[in-house]
Amino acid sequence: MRWGTRRVAAVIAVTLATAGCWPSPGAGPDRRAVNGLETAITAASAATLTEAWAATTEGGPLGDPVVSAAAVHVNGPEHLYGIDKATGARRWTFTRPPFAGPDPGTAPPFRWSIGQPVVDGGRVLAWTLPFPFSPFFPTSSVMVDATTGTEVHSLDGAVDATVRGRYVLIRHTSIGGELRLVATDVDGLASPSVAATVDDSALVDDPALIPATVGRQRLYHAGEGVATTVRDDAAPLVHGVRAFARGGGTCKQVGDFLVISLTCPAWVTVLDGAPATSPVLSEDEATVWVGSAAGTVYAIDAATGAVRWSTRVGSPVAAEPAVDDDRLYVPTAAGHLVALERDGGEVAFTVATGAALTVQPAVAGDSGGVVITGSAVGSVHAVAAAGCGAPVCDPLWQADAGEAITGAPAISGGQVYVGTAGGRLVAYRPA
Repeated sequence: MRWGTRRVAAVIAVTLATAGCWPSPGAGPDRRAVNGLETAITAASAATLTEAWAATTEGGPLGDPVVSAAAVHVNGPEHLYGIDKATGARRWTFTRPPFAGPDPGTAPPFRWSIGQPVVDGGRVLAWTLPFPFSPFFPTSSVMVDATTGTEVHSLDGAVDATVRGRYVLIRHTSIGGELRLVATDVDGLASPSVAATVDDSALVDDPALIPATVGRQRLYHAGEGVATTVRDDAAPLVHGVRAFARGGGTCKQVGDFLVISLTCPAWVTVLDGAPATSPVLSEDEATVWVGSAAGTVYAIDAATGAVRWSTRVGSPVAAEPAVDDDRLYVPTAAGHLVALERDGGEVAFTVATGAALTVQPAVAGDSGGVVITGSAVGSVHAVAAAGCGAPVCDPLWQADAGEAITGAPAISGGQVYVGTAGGRLVAYRPA
């Protein structure tokens, strides 16, 4: 099945905008971070953006805000929240109850950390991980009602990416360092549609594992894995981008006692630095964009893995680029937002923000709209997506959220939401 054309993607965008939602990091399955139907936040109104409210939580750092029809949702280290979009009042807090470990008489009970949420209609999904960490208690995910915060379902494994159709990507890890990515029914009722096993053993206990991206034809993952598409137990492990299709066989086995079987990708493209960002897909699933810690942005053919173009942006790519119809907006560790032409990768313009840009930007209004980004010192910036007609541009607006931005901007219903390291969820809207 193919994505179709940009017209199909526009229909999807209309549906999301009509519902007033930003259901996942990157706004949808493609991770392009664009709300093309946003009309209140524009290049003309951006200069009037004002803090509408700031909601406090039990503490941060907060993850990326997501928006359902019922509320805006964000996770802290141990809690998941539903926040009123108009006022910032807390509507509910979800916390998984502690549970006893193998020796309840001598050890304190295990508690649960809560990871990045995603929205599936009227439900919110988030992974949970017991701490102190124990390999005997694997990760699982909860599903709660978006209006009430009541738990309605649970899934084995960690929700890794947005829901696409009725499928959600689940991450499983083992004590041996195996990472298994499975796209399965969101209610756990159907057999997997896509499964892939890669080796991320160096990062297995790291909650910041780079999420994969699930397309309609393939599953895409950036990280360490095999450098071959056929069985070769001597093949090295390299950092790269891989596409997995249904039914891939074993390409390599790692280990003697704890054997990890690595699934053959449809293709692998080696990158010049690690870590890399999560893959971002074009609307028709023809192109994959990814940025590396070496400061290179790649446009990769999604069917073959061939590099269409690559551009150096001067410093490590700190998070996924946002991608509208014309350009990529790349956040860098040096504090520059670099706009690249989508078709050829040429630098269109740059904006200096003065501090490392730590999260994926978000675009309001698609081409000719506004790009919102956040920094490691808490500054939030609005930039004209069309640029200023010069190689170097100034922001249209900026504000100080008070502490580092850890939750990437979400744009929905005329408001911008960002999460901070200290546990504040801040909303901005035009005056």
